[in-house]
Amino acid sequence: MDYKTLENSLKHCVGDDSQELNNVKQTLESLDVQDTFDKRVLTTFNNLVKTLEIAESFKRIGRNILNNADYFSDNTVHHTTKAQLLSQILDDNHFLENNKRFNLSILQTYMENILNKQLLEINIKIEENQRILHHLENTKSTKDSSAKESRYTQYLFIENERIKYSIRYTGIIEILKLSKTVTKKNIEAKIIPYSKVAGLNRRNILKKISNYTIQKNQPLNNINVDLNNSVDKFFAVITRKENFLNIFFVDNILYTDPVEAQDMGPYAKTFQGNYKTIEV
Repeated sequence: MDYKTLENSLKHCVGDDSQELNNVKQTLESLDVQDTFDKRVLTTFNNLVKTLEIAESFKRIGRNILNNADYFSDNTVHHTTKAQLLSQILDDNHFLENNKRFNLSILQTYMENILNKQLLEINIKIEENQRILHHLENTKSTKDSSAKESRYTQYLFIENERIKYSIRYTGIIEILKLSKTVTKKNIEAKIIPYSKVAGLNRRNILKKISNYTIQKNQPLNNINVDLNNSVDKFFAVITRKENFLNIFFVDNILYTDPVEAQDMGPYAKTFQGNYKTIEV
């Protein structure tokens, strides 16, 4: 094979753009998210960056192969020896893992998540309409009506270790969007000062729910200390129990606004399914 022609054809396509990509990541982390729509747009670009990072690994493989063009084109070197070097280049750059991730498509997965969120909202609305109709058909008194309404609670739906759960909205103070770096620095600490996760400019606060003011150095009890944390955590929920504040690092927030669902005690019952309730 003519490696020189291959090199001339690819040299403008396999340049190292990793530094520019890191600059983009820092910029995305510095952006102030104002609402749910901003969050969706930012998530789209974060997933785009992840895809580009995979592309950078493929480009590194291309550069390494071209750097060894003379060796690979040398007819005196046996093909099994060449194959060993090629395998080493692929392994060093995690080719199989990244190829699998690329084929699954991060962007496609993200779009599916968006559709699932929208489906959840639609199903919740359907369930709400069904509940109202059922209520009209079976209401006998104001007392019975109040008893029925009391069985419905507002929840926040989250994902932890790739499993979906619910948290009662009444105890939540803030929802945070965190970078991977912030999470890694704090997830193993038993007690975390609030400033370590919220930041001085408070840009990490995705949504403030309660009017309770958290002081800069107020200690947060870390729920994750006693849990398995094998999946990257990009969000956190701060809750209040009496005079204590807890922080729970999670994979994903399915929807920041409260969703009303039937309170079954250990789980929240929705039209889409049941979500185990976590007391944090």
